[in-house]
Amino acid sequence: MAGILIIAHAPLAHVLRACAEHIYGNELERVIAIDVEPNAQHSTIIAQAVLALTTLNKQNSALILTDIYGGTPSNIATQVAQQHNVPLIAGINLPMLLRAITYRKQPIHDLIKLTIVGGIQGVIQITPNS
Repeated sequence: MAGILIIAHAPLAHVLRACAEHIYGNELERVIAIDVEPNAQHSTIIAQAVLALTTLNKQNSALILTDIYGGTPSNIATQVAQQHNVPLIAGINLPMLLRAITYRKQPIHDLIKLTIVGGIQGVIQITPNS
């Protein structure tokens, strides 16, 4: 079962994890959230992410999810992902995270595809045009 590491602008990472916990209950033992505060030291966040990946990768594999591509959390996540050969997906939303949690027992390449599709399919116009 793949572990999931969320690295995002504060407080998004912990809020998304809390929302998932509301839905899934205590099944999130392998989902770790790291919030990047505005004045955070990159080296500190990188060290936290490496420690988290060490924990998550012990049992199988890991997937990193981040928010805005090109933002500080994404840049930190990219550095960590490249150094540790872990897949990274930017653009996290709650449907994406829920899909990743639901399918984290799948092979990592399938998990990546299902996670991205979940994020995209979670964006739906509900009301008619104005």
